[in-house]
Amino acid sequence: MTQSAGKFAPISGQASGRLRLVSGYLLGSGILLAGVVVLGLLSILFRTPPPDVATSTRVVNLAVRSIVAVGWITSGLLLQRRSMLGGFIALGMFFIPIVATFLFHQPVPGVTLIVAGIGALLVLSAFNELTARRF
Repeated sequence: MTQSAGKFAPISGQASGRLRLVSGYLLGSGILLAGVVVLGLLSILFRTPPPDVATSTRVVNLAVRSIVAVGWITSGLLLQRRSMLGGFIALGMFFIPIVATFLFHQPVPGVTLIVAGIGALLVLSAFNELTARRF
């Protein structure tokens, strides 16, 4: 018996372990980042702001992070359904923080580059298993 291309378990129709790993990575990262956004929002509301950081900068930072969190969660759910749209959303979400740091003339944190690089490689490694279905 031969396996068909792009499927780990062609009889059961289950997604491969790699696709499940990518989906779990995105869902977990999105949920953790959403928690960070909530903590940041609580920090803005209930703590005195540091004197060297403008409140508008903190709000923009939280907005970018919340967009990325929603995008990662959405793409993780779409990748569970093998949707290629989820792959494209995930790739876009990995590079939004990098683009935002360039737009606001800030240095790119090393953690951001590592997360974007690992995430993009994982998504690209599972791209051949995705279908053109949107939802």
